[in-house]
Amino acid sequence: YTDWLPSVNVRYEPVRNLVLRAAGYRSLVRPNLADLAPRFAVEETDDDGREGDFGNPDLLPYQAWNFDASAEYYFTSNGAITANVFYKDIDNFIVDLTDRDTGVFNNIAYDTATIPINGESAKVFGAEFSLAQAFTFLPSPLDGFLTQLNYTYTDAEGTVMDEDNVERIIPL
Repeated sequence: YTDWLPSVNVRYEPVRNLVLRAAGYRSLVRPNLADLAPRFAVEETDDDGREGDFGNPDLLPYQAWNFDASAEYYFTSNGAITANVFYKDIDNFIVDLTDRDTGVFNNIAYDTATIPINGESAKVFGAEFSLAQAFTFLPSPLDGFLTQLNYTYTDAEGTVMDEDNVERIIPL
């Protein structure tokens, strides 16, 4: 691939122990090799049906514009609390499309086929909260323990063309 992947990162410390960060960047993720492989597998079902599973060598890589912002507060020399927000605008995301129409591939009939395809676009928004604390105040050998609590909320949906060439919005 030939892609331009710019990145801007900013770090600001307005007061001691408080760090603010922001980043905007372009990213690219290649499809999984298993999805790219030109393969076809057929499985017989209990009701004498056939389910096909395709690979797709024509898949394009995910391409995204990303924005991340965070605030980190270091309340001791061995602990921190952080809050982050992120947004991603993704083109060519990959999703498995299941076609319920019968067909034939390499002289093998199937009733249902699943193939990975590129979706049109997707939007991802999220927030993350984290708390980390090292227990250096405990006696040895417990003084190496660390606790980290994390919560992440993500809301994502994408646009894809279904087997009938109708644009659908799907949750991701």
